Amino acid sequence: MQLTVTTDYAIRTLLCLNEKGNRLTTDEISQTMAIPDRYLLKVLKRLKSAGIVCSYPGNTGGYELCHELSDISFWDILVTMEETMKINPCLDNESVCSRQASKSCPVRRFYCGLQTELQTRLQAITMEDIKNM
Repeated sequence: MQLTVTTDYAIRTLLCLNEKGNRLTTDEISQTMAIPDRYLLKVLKRLKSAGIVCSYPGNTGGYELCHELSDISFWDILVTMEETMKINPCLDNESVCSRQASKSCPVRRFYCGLQTELQTRLQAITMEDIKNM
């Protein structure tokens, strides 16, 4: 599994907003974190839709965190930015099983257990933890 650059930019954006501690414009975030303006807008749109960042219009507008870093899990960021976090397509859609055996497949049961462990671990990691690493 490899995370997309979009997720990396989202993480860096949140850390930047936290570090500066006040409302920032897209230009300020872009320059501080070396994220292309157009890409940053895409990232901020998704983060705003997920309720992770808040936006404010106008001359004094910009973006800020809606929550403390300790209240935002790494999992929250992943499910917001990645297309899927399922480790195998059969976990997203049972009909992809070529054997039509999703109910009895031992490999799928293994994947389900692994998926649960991975999700639990990633939900336990907060953005505050990442900031402090």
